[in-house]
Amino acid sequence: MHDVDRARARSRAAPRQPTEVTTKRRLLRWLGWFALVNVVLLALVGLRYLWYYATLGPSMAWIYALLAFVGQMSAFAFVPMLCLVPVILLLPRPRLVHALGVIVGSAVLSLLVLDSLLFAENRYHIGVLTFTLLAPATWGFLALYFLVAVVIEAMLAQWVWKRTERVPRRRIGRYVALAIVVCFVSSHLIHLWAEAHFYVPVTSFTRYLPWFAPLRDSLRLVPPRGRPALPAGSSQMRAATAFAQRHADRGRRHACRRARADSRAEAQRARPQRRPLR
Repeated sequence: MHDVDRARARSRAAPRQPTEVTTKRRLLRWLGWFALVNVVLLALVGLRYLWYYATLGPSMAWIYALLAFVGQMSAFAFVPMLCLVPVILLLPRPRLVHALGVIVGSAVLSLLVLDSLLFAENRYHIGVLTFTLLAPATWGFLALYFLVAVVIEAMLAQWVWKRTERVPRRRIGRYVALAIVVCFVSSHLIHLWAEAHFYVPVTSFTRYLPWFAPLRDSLRLVPPRGRPALPAGSSQMRAATAFAQRHADRGRRHACRRARADSRAEAQRARPQRRPLR
């Protein structure tokens, strides 16, 4: 009897082993972790945006830039994936959900790659008007990016699916999701404060992220009578003016380089080609 009681006590004290999960619950867990993997992929592609912002020099706004960067890349990855939640609840079929997830992730990844290249060349992001102006060769490269992304996303989807077979002992996914929400919300609140107090190093970062629309209703945050006035000789005014001057100088240099490259290309096309000697 004592041996039986000891065995029961050991079985109760022993940690519970991970158990099998249902298909619907496993698909939901797969969707969350697959979106998180896409956040890492999009962040690797989007490092180019931070690279161009780094040329403006060190500033306290880098904390905001990192928070906004993580929040925006997470929004790109998670928001499109939310469209698959009704599919999982109504048709919990792994092959269907995996295929749709790969297509959605590949579309977002290929668009971000194209936008990063376009921003590096022309300093603007893809929009509705920009799509109508794309050359046929650009559409071909976009199709190539999409095919490469499909291969990468398919391998990652299969890897994540194998990892979600059993329930993990530690629920770290909740803490990761909480950290992403904190980054997203805090970046918008910081921009709201910066716009109300005319802090240019923060507000100027908006143009570096694609499709980034932070909170701008600063009039409700600080009433007109309470809004700080910037004297002409104040340090904050000098810092804002210097920061804006660096923006303008950098834009002028880029425009000059583009003009010189276009003039050389025009001269090259206008130059008569020499006939080969026979």
